[in-house]
Amino acid sequence: SEGETHWYLYYAGVNLLRFFNGEERIFVQRLKPGDPTQLDDSHGYDTPDIVLRPDQHWEFKAAWFAPKGINEAPWVLKLSPGDEQYPVDSGKKAPIYYLMYSGAGANTPAYSVGYATSDSPLGPFVKYEKNPIILPDDPMSVGVIGPGHHSVWHEKSTGKMWAFYHQQRSTSTGWDRVLMVDELRFDKGLISITVTREPGLVLGSETHKQDAGQSK
Repeated sequence: SEGETHWYLYYAGVNLLRFFNGEERIFVQRLKPGDPTQLDDSHGYDTPDIVLRPDQHWEFKAAWFAPKGINEAPWVLKLSPGDEQYPVDSGKKAPIYYLMYSGAGANTPAYSVGYATSDSPLGPFVKYEKNPIILPDDPMSVGVIGPGHHSVWHEKSTGKMWAFYHQQRSTSTGWDRVLMVDELRFDKGLISITVTREPGLVLGSETHKQDAGQSK
């Protein structure tokens, strides 16, 4: 802002005293200018702000040993005018902040990804009304179970964005998971991730290891 660069910390938190009937929410706090290893303690920035809390029905699907509602695993994308993915017909001329997150129980097939947008890194953020954004709508129809907790990598040579996420190996409640990668797409400012089960896109699989060995 005004020629200055600021860094922000986004994280999820839950009140352990109300773990089973509470909610996991996402917070943000600005980091100290000149020393991003410290939280900003200046007036107006010295406390974290809640920017997302569970309020969509899919975010409340969880196993019994979990918070009542879950928003976690934040990942923020900033699109500025001139960026390839920036929605030129949005009428905006300022950066758009996409706060991506995961909802529902991470150890269940209901786990998925959504996002909210804001004109400021501090919010307020408005959730996309058609969350979650995983395609197809029933990812288990293509063998993908509970995709979420992702990160995003921008491949500068092609302009593509890739979502790295984990999914479960079975529909059983638990933590037996594998790492996946699929393309994250923008369409007129809307985000989607079309998940696949192509063997080459399952990180850690024997097929992926063989492909990696052949490409050396």
